[in-house]
Amino acid sequence: MLLQERKFEVAEIIHQYKWLRSNGYPVRLATIAKLRKMYNRDKAYHCFIKYQYTLEGKDIVFLVDRMTNILPSEYDFFNQSFSLSHIHSKKWICENISVDDKRVLVACGWHGLLPLFLCHFSKPKEVVSVDIDPTCKEIVEKLTRYMPVKAITDDIFNIDYSDYDIIMNTSCEHIDFEKWLELIPKGKTVVLQSTNYEIPEHINPMKNLDEFVQRTKIDIKSKGTGVFTDKYKRFMIIGEKNGKNII
Repeated sequence: MLLQERKFEVAEIIHQYKWLRSNGYPVRLATIAKLRKMYNRDKAYHCFIKYQYTLEGKDIVFLVDRMTNILPSEYDFFNQSFSLSHIHSKKWICENISVDDKRVLVACGWHGLLPLFLCHFSKPKEVVSVDIDPTCKEIVEKLTRYMPVKAITDDIFNIDYSDYDIIMNTSCEHIDFEKWLELIPKGKTVVLQSTNYEIPEHINPMKNLDEFVQRTKIDIKSKGTGVFTDKYKRFMIIGEKNGKNII
């Protein structure tokens, strides 16, 4: 992207922030100041202008406020972990399940987008984000500062899931998710997402929602297919782990 194009897009975001503030949204002047400081060096804020098609004004304010806690050296990850398709898929979860007063564990939590949204759209007692990548913990902690979120660096196959009310995993295509599901105690609520996107790092993609359902041994309460990009479809299942599939 040309520097002048990046300048234009960040300028548009600043303009949008000023408009939101003038119309009653709680935009912090400090956030606008941070965006101005990033004017020439930013690598990721160009995607913010697109968030207006996915999020309401107050949610854009919240997301950008949180992202300004990130150091410039960490901007590069926005292009993937905070892409529009990920924004859509995590918001999809929040629209279909409340985690109020619940202890939630997010397996493969990556850079913390889902824990961030869970705390924004609900009021969980605690959200624990687990990822094997040691670089994720610090980013999650910055994004979710002052929220009931704890980041852990560990293999999700080493975790004791018995203390949590709800277990979420939006990266089933990255793991042997059937083996992982065996670790979840019966009676636990689970939220799972997978995709039909076939790339080398996706060792376990699903052909369609039906295959995902057949391979998931839980009582399914809700299921669906989301199309958030022209590259692939995303599948979601919400249910209770009890060792059988009733659909």
